[in-house]
Amino acid sequence: MGAVRSKSLILLAGETGFIGLLKYIVEDNGYSCILADDLSGAPALAAAERPDLIALDANQLDGQAEAVCDRIYQDPITRPIPVLIMTATLVRSTERAPPIEPASVILKPFLPEAFLDRIHGLLRQTSAPASTNVLRFADIIMELEAHRVYRGRRSVSLAPIEYRILQQLLQHPRKVLSRGRILATVRDEANAALRSVDVHISRIRKALCGQGEPNHIRTVRGIGYLVDAGPDNAGTRAVRSHSARAGG
Repeated sequence: MGAVRSKSLILLAGETGFIGLLKYIVEDNGYSCILADDLSGAPALAAAERPDLIALDANQLDGQAEAVCDRIYQDPITRPIPVLIMTATLVRSTERAPPIEPASVILKPFLPEAFLDRIHGLLRQTSAPASTNVLRFADIIMELEAHRVYRGRRSVSLAPIEYRILQQLLQHPRKVLSRGRILATVRDEANAALRSVDVHISRIRKALCGQGEPNHIRTVRGIGYLVDAGPDNAGTRAVRSHSARAGG
């Protein structure tokens, strides 16, 4: 336990014959591999082994595939692991699938080179935080040099004050920051009231959760805010309520 891996570990889940073939391809290209012979076993195996990437073989994006992805995302242990869905069709059984981040889809049949390229790309994406110029929590990504923020693959627009507040939160994940400390980030602004932080946090939440994504900015009553894997339900409801009013 805690040993450093010499190779990236890929979890393949699905039909035995198909993922068995992919196992040879993956291992021939320098990766380690573990197998789950059905989709339902993938979340538990991923939580136990903590692979660098999960590849799910789903004939279609049906309720089972969506439920498995949802289980992977809801578990804080497996949430940061990228998911590659291999499917023969993009037709979904529901109008709106559960939020799954970071995730990708590759259509079957595909060439081995295309599969490997997708694996390379997803692994590069998740290794980006090693750079001091990138901050990341779950699927929230901040590129400091480019001054850009992403939610998964979606670009997020923030005002300069909000960008600096989010930067401070991402630099101290799972640590509560008081309103006073957060305000110190924007002390050069004219509006210096402690409660102005609440307004900026609300705007950040709306920008990050504008498409129904989980809210990772938690409120600690009487103290301040932090980014954490457990969504702030009250904040999420407020964002969704605002979105519903805007759309209606």
